[in-house]
Amino acid sequence: MGLDSGRDRSTPHGPRILTKVTHQVIRLIVNGESRELKKEATLADLLEEMGTSSDRVAVELNLRVLDKQEYDRTILRDGDRLEIISFVGGG
Repeated sequence: MGLDSGRDRSTPHGPRILTKVTHQVIRLIVNGESRELKKEATLADLLEEMGTSSDRVAVELNLRVLDKQEYDRTILRDGDRLEIISFVGGG
C-alpha cells in the first residue's frame, strides 16, 4: 500500500520539466535570506534587481570582499552566499 505512493513522481514528463525550469534560475543567500536569480546573472544584475546603487554598497561573496570593479564581471552561481552592506550618510 504505502510503497506505491511515490510512483507518480517517476512520470516521464514531470521531472524533465521541473529540471529544465530549475536550471534557468540559481538560488542564492543574500543577507541571510533565500533569493532566486536568473542563471548567468552578474553581481551588478542582482544589485540592479534589488534597486541598490553599486556605488553605495560593500559586497562580500562567499566570505570574500569584492572590489567595485568586479561587480559587472562576477557571475553568480547556485549556492553563493552574499552579504550586501549599504552605506548611509547623515549629519
